[in-house]
Amino acid sequence: MIGRIAYPTYEELVTLAAVAGATERVRLLSTTLIAPLRDPILLAKQAASLDRLSGGRLVLGLSAGMRPDDYDVTATAFEGRGRRFDAMLETMHALWRGEAPPGAEREACPRPTNGRVPIYFGALTPTPRVVRRIARWGDGFIAVGSPAMVAPMTDALHKAWAEHGRDGRLRLVGASYFALGNDAEAERNILDYYGDFYPQLGQAAAAAMIRTPETARSVLQHYLDAGYDQFNFSAAGTDPDEVNRLADAVLQ
Repeated sequence: MIGRIAYPTYEELVTLAAVAGATERVRLLSTTLIAPLRDPILLAKQAASLDRLSGGRLVLGLSAGMRPDDYDVTATAFEGRGRRFDAMLETMHALWRGEAPPGAEREACPRPTNGRVPIYFGALTPTPRVVRRIARWGDGFIAVGSPAMVAPMTDALHKAWAEHGRDGRLRLVGASYFALGNDAEAERNILDYYGDFYPQLGQAAAAAMIRTPETARSVLQHYLDAGYDQFNFSAAGTDPDEVNRLADAVLQ
């Protein structure tokens, strides 16, 4: 689920709740929900509720967002969103531990299935604040770009992960748009989504879109060979049969 407010996409958690009710095994991932636009107590409660109702299948994909229009339409300050994001994560984890919200006498949030809701972070640049945030609170990183392009970010994250004494390893998630059917429609959708705000990124995403079964298999293998744990194929078109075409291409 793509996280935007100033665009007519379906809201992520509502849609994932519908998906959860219609499925039994698939993981539910927001990629990425713009966290500083939300109230932290309500977001913690919503995420924990969906986690419990889905049997622990939710992974929160979160980011600070990069488009001012999402903040403008919600009358939320674009400046300072990183600081607010860090404070939100503190609050959300406190609620998931069973602590009461400020000013309340008892807890307000159901306990997540495994103690906390896993979080994958999306980010474009390895600023110290972003690296610290992911190393402290993250379970995974959703890369925007090829393994070679984001190597400075993943290298910084692995180092910070060890410095924070985290157990295990940070999961790396790759992603790309795909259209194995009507790629002309899909390309229009991508260019419209990025619009005038970031046309270069839209053009690059459209050019890199996976258009053939052979490319789908080779791109997936490239990320696996680079040490990635997961790859998200994001359909850029509206035809539900794209899911079946993708399954035929990669599930062999």
